[in-house]
Amino acid sequence: MTVRITLLFLVLGAIWGSAWLLHAEPYSGPPLLAAGAFRFALAAVLLGIAAVFQRGFRRRGNGRAATGHSSFWRSSAMLGMLLLALPYACSAAASHAGVAAGLPGAIYAAMPLAVLLLLEDEIPARIPVLLLGFTGVSLLVIQGLQLDLAHWRGELLLLGGMAANAAALAYVVRGGRERMRAAASLAGCAVQCAVAAALLALVATLDGQWPAVSGVAHTFAGILRPAVVFEAVISSITLPMMYLLLRRAGGVPVAAVQWLVTLTGFAEAAWLLGLHLIWENWAGCAMILAALVMLLREIGPEWQPDL
Repeated sequence: MTVRITLLFLVLGAIWGSAWLLHAEPYSGPPLLAAGAFRFALAAVLLGIAAVFQRGFRRRGNGRAATGHSSFWRSSAMLGMLLLALPYACSAAASHAGVAAGLPGAIYAAMPLAVLLLLEDEIPARIPVLLLGFTGVSLLVIQGLQLDLAHWRGELLLLGGMAANAAALAYVVRGGRERMRAAASLAGCAVQCAVAAALLALVATLDGQWPAVSGVAHTFAGILRPAVVFEAVISSITLPMMYLLLRRAGGVPVAAVQWLVTLTGFAEAAWLLGLHLIWENWAGCAMILAALVMLLREIGPEWQPDL
């Protein structure tokens, strides 16, 4: 473990875990798919501008352009679908299906196990730590953790979104140095966000979420809410950070950021909303922290810094 990896891990978990504060009040904005399309489109623009500046600096220093790799566009499109568009669409659809409040946290807590199954040859050695983290998150959100057959579609959608995230991480790591380098570049992140925006816009169109011409101005005024714009800025910052952590630590630790996301969100909610904590919550918190410490202690650099 290095201080840099630990700090990156903690910052990502804190930022993603605090995202719920943008929608602390019941959501009353435009349809989620339309808002998501705008969010990723704006993130693509911001990342594209940053990529242009980065390319200018690299030309001066004779740096290599990630877009020169033959699989750049294919891998970026794949990741835009698996990493961004599918999980977002699944979460948006699941929110309309009425799933239990704690279920998303518990399902995504299993993502490190899914990534481990997709990537590792020596699985048993890491299973105890990952089960500890999963159990800790499940206890943390136990008040809102319940399966309901009446909402099975939403539960399956959440599982599908989690599986897409895990497959995306495995896809990058399995692709080796060149795919990692292309995906982690600012240009690659911009293309991924653009693909996600296009796919979400298409689904929103098929779902009838775009209004008639007379209502376009009103809808875009709703989409340009500060919360949606701020989410786009967060996406443009945290996506390259996530790839940096992926390059340095590997797929399983990146997936385990979800434990910290749930812990951060729960702690903030307990403090701001005055939630009454039960012993299961405290036990879950202790188990998550123990699992994170054990996981971070055993990881080291997976890719050389010059990537």
